[in-house]
Formats: sequence, C-alpha cells, structure tokens
Amino acid sequence: MRITTEAENFLYNVAWLRQHYGISKRKMAHLLRISVWSICCMEKGKLPSKIDVSVLFIIQDHFGASAKELLTRRLEENFNTSVTGC
Repeated sequence: MRITTEAENFLYNVAWLRQHYGISKRKMAHLLRISVWSICCMEKGKLPSKIDVSVLFIIQDHFGASAKELLTRRLEENFNTSVTGC
C-alpha cells in the first residue's frame, strides 16, 4: 500500500517539529495524545492505524501550523517564524 504525498508530508512534519523544538518522543506522544510507539512509527514513515484527525488540530493549536500546511508541504521548507511551537 502506497502512502500518499499528503501523508508523507504529515509524517515528515511531525518528526521535524519534534526535532526542531527538541521535544522528546515521550513528551510529543503525550502532547498529541498518542503512544510513543505511534511516534516511532510515524518517524519511520509509517502511518499508525489509530491516528485520527484530532492530531492535526492539536498540532495546529500547539505549533501554529495549519492542517493544510501539515499536509501540503514540508515545514522546514520556507520555515516561517509564525510557526510558534513550545
């Protein structure tokens, strides 16, 4: 099963945000209300089956990156200081 470009962007952006802001996997998992295992899968480019759309909105609220941005581009490209973070 091929992952779509939108899913690839999303997975990349979750990993990038965590690393950019120096957040541990445990803290990111807690923040997104998912397991550490799910974070590990996502960072390996695999979309866990138990991830739902609420993760997009949590990221939007916490980091200031819209759902559209998370799905359509890689955040590190044209990184904008408006993505606020922790």
